[in-house]
Amino acid sequence: MATQPGWILVAAGPKTFQKSLGCGMCLEIQGSGQGSGNNPIVGKRKAVIVDYCAAGCGSNGVDFFIPGDGRWTISYVAVDCPTLPGRHGKIHLRFQGSNTWYIKLQTRNTKVPTAGIEVLVRGKYYCLTRVNDNFFIGMGLGRLSIPLRVRLTAITGEQLHASVPAIKNDVSFASEVQYQGINGAMFEHNNHIYKFVFPEDDKRTWYEAESLCQTLEDGHLTSLVSPNEITWVDSIITNIARDSGSKVKLWIGGSDRKFKDVWDFVDEKPLRYNVVPWAPGQPRRPNQQATYAYCVSLEFAGDRSTWYVEDCYKTHGYICKADGWEWEQHVYKFIPLQWNALSWTEAEIYCKEIEGGHLLSIRNPKENRWVTERIRQIRWVVGFSKLWIGASDIGHEGNFQWSDDKRNRPVNFTR
Repeated sequence: MATQPGWILVAAGPKTFQKSLGCGMCLEIQGSGQGSGNNPIVGKRKAVIVDYCAAGCGSNGVDFFIPGDGRWTISYVAVDCPTLPGRHGKIHLRFQGSNTWYIKLQTRNTKVPTAGIEVLVRGKYYCLTRVNDNFFIGMGLGRLSIPLRVRLTAITGEQLHASVPAIKNDVSFASEVQYQGINGAMFEHNNHIYKFVFPEDDKRTWYEAESLCQTLEDGHLTSLVSPNEITWVDSIITNIARDSGSKVKLWIGGSDRKFKDVWDFVDEKPLRYNVVPWAPGQPRRPNQQATYAYCVSLEFAGDRSTWYVEDCYKTHGYICKADGWEWEQHVYKFIPLQWNALSWTEAEIYCKEIEGGHLLSIRNPKENRWVTERIRQIRWVVGFSKLWIGASDIGHEGNFQWSDDKRNRPVNFTR
């Protein structure tokens, strides 16, 4: 990483380093030039966190491993770390001081840091314990079986499975998987949420991809019903795709499962032939005599996509789509602990200073998902902290209500 053009190494303060959880996180740093010293930090820098800044960085500051002098005002956001194509771009696993009775394991070459590692022992996954040098240790689990099956959890919540063929210390084993990263998270557009899964991260049949998309609330393989939506999807793929010169194949929700040669989307949205960017000669079933269904894939090359009819059992990446939360109807303000630590009552008074404001009430799973995603996106800037929401039993002990509910209805914890 240090040899990447324009990239530097940094040490991070405690709120960002997070007892080694932040180690390996990549940042985009914006320097204002404000501060004191001889070498001002101006403009954008790309950096990777490799160490803990024990003194002089404050809670969220960083120490640049470059020649220079001064203390400068900066801001930064988390970004995906760059990866190489092929197996060189997959997650690597490395043992240190390990044997079949005790393991010390680390992930390397990840787009985003690993939050947790579990190992499969006698059919059950057991969590390893993170230690301060960014390794995970496991002991007392009995004799471990080889190849060792592990489950990796990214800071984004994504989980992947990998296998390590042997326990060899100080050797990096390339896996077959890579986190989707921050860019692989969900995107919002016109009150819908989209999830892009690229072939280098996960390849599925059309049916497998549809099943995975259904794990999102109201989710399916995506329908694309307007030129604006198709153009927006193309723009997202352009921004995410690492290999701009190669073609990317992704499943979308089109098929002729109901009636042969009648193409529609799995989420019941209409497939409008006049807006679809079909490839020349499409849509056409590869085998006109076949009685089974065919499915629609999107092939992206350059800066636009074309659609093809293919065997549903081929494996590609995929795009999921789910109903979103209409967040534009509300104004949300997130205030982390280190910016302004208040009691619940003080926080409610503060929120009331905003016209019509209260501490947050969460009325449905879609809003909860939207709020969770916002917190996930900002937590690497502000650090982790607990946040008050508007539920309390003040004045009605044991009966929790939202502070903005004039009808005094109980909080529905099952939702």
